[in-house]
Amino acid sequence: MLQSNKSNKSDKMDSFPACAALIVDAVEASNQSLNIEAVKHLITTKSSLLPLIRRRCRRRRRRVLTYQPSGFNLDDYTDDWCIEFLRFSREEIREIIPFLRLDLITWRNRYSATPEVAFCLLLYKLSWPHRLKDSLYIFGRSISWQSSIYLDILRYLVARYRNMLF
Repeated sequence: MLQSNKSNKSDKMDSFPACAALIVDAVEASNQSLNIEAVKHLITTKSSLLPLIRRRCRRRRRRVLTYQPSGFNLDDYTDDWCIEFLRFSREEIREIIPFLRLDLITWRNRYSATPEVAFCLLLYKLSWPHRLKDSLYIFGRSISWQSSIYLDILRYLVARYRNMLF
């Protein structure tokens, strides 16, 4: 009786590293489905390491933001609105755009924007810390489009005017 008790303990001790390895693998794969065999093994051996396995958390899903796809037209806005939200009047914006050579930008993700729309988006974002979802209705484009255009124009302007900036 005493001998079999010792052999049971030694079997459990020998299987402990393997059991721990299974737990580590299961915890590391928390975003994937858990290894069911490892969990079954832990349950049958009544392991004290079982509480270390994290439960799968439900992923928080973002609410879909709906908007009416439309084009941005600078002429639809008054000069007062442009000065308030873009910091320049319509005429000043149209004077600045040719000097920036925004037509040379290569857009990522197969997006495209006219130089006027891209520059207005940049001015809108730089005028105040607006969130991209705040401008869904102004520019009539998705958040991913706005983000991509905004980053592309920033990268282009920094690369083009690096000597003056730094």
